[in-house]
Amino acid sequence: MIIRGSTIGFRSHPVFFEKEKAGSKNNTVRVLSKEDLEFIRCRVGPWEKWQGCINRIQIENAETSEFFTRQLIDISYYDDRFIFTWKHEPPKELFKTDILACGCVVLHSGKLGVIHETCRLHDVRED
Repeated sequence: MIIRGSTIGFRSHPVFFEKEKAGSKNNTVRVLSKEDLEFIRCRVGPWEKWQGCINRIQIENAETSEFFTRQLIDISYYDDRFIFTWKHEPPKELFKTDILACGCVVLHSGKLGVIHETCRLHDVRED
């Protein structure tokens, strides 16, 4: 478990990670260690304040280190387990944004501009 600002992060088994990333499983159930609980209490405060102070979650694939971040919509506590539930955000699809004078197409993925691989005049980047 990590906390950075208002984001809490966990590592996830690859099978669960794929389901969580795809949105078919939009929560994670965790038993937090005494050290983790004390760390959160020192950074955020008592359990009652978590909902307002921790509003993002980062899930990392335990094998590949790939990760995604989502908006938390609920933190519940039941039978010594914390249930973190987030809003699924589907990936943004690529769409054409510009055609350069050389004929290359600039694509936009919602994160960064990508120049088509056939262009030798521009810095080529692929997702």
